[in-house]
Amino acid sequence: MKNKLRTLVIVAIAAFMMMGNVNAQTAMRQSISGKANAFASMIDNDLKSKVASSTISERALKNFQRTFKGVTNAEWIATEDKGYIARFTTDSVQTVTAYNSKGTRNYTIRFYSENKMPGTVRDMVKYSYGDYSFSKIAEVFYQGVTVYVIYLQDYAHFKIVTVCNGEMQEARSYNRG
Repeated sequence: MKNKLRTLVIVAIAAFMMMGNVNAQTAMRQSISGKANAFASMIDNDLKSKVASSTISERALKNFQRTFKGVTNAEWIATEDKGYIARFTTDSVQTVTAYNSKGTRNYTIRFYSENKMPGTVRDMVKYSYGDYSFSKIAEVFYQGVTVYVIYLQDYAHFKIVTVCNGEMQEARSYNRG
């Protein structure tokens, strides 16, 4: 499970690279370009074709509606493994959630800003990295475990910090420029 969770965290980091600012993207690509490019390619391969809601498995739709009550703006995409990915934005939170071919949710990644973070996670990171500002946050939910991937920056550095089960770890650190 740890390897799969680590893979999802790396996917979230790769997604940060696609969503982040140009300087951050350049710095991170230089350091983890091989892994990031492989995961970006994996994501691109998964997002092959948009599908009509009538072709999505009934179980996936029911699970989606139960988990994400009231969401009506989801864009559904079929994956090569006959699963589905739903993407939507609600209240400035971008969400990507994946379902397997049987309609069971595999994972969910939510992207948002500092003001949407749980207070305990925010306080933990601020305590250790008080001089850094929050740039982006990804909340990865996989097999009942939530991992927060926090992208921080100051005048000279970029840092990626993860928080899981009350434990914080610095995953990556880069000098600006």
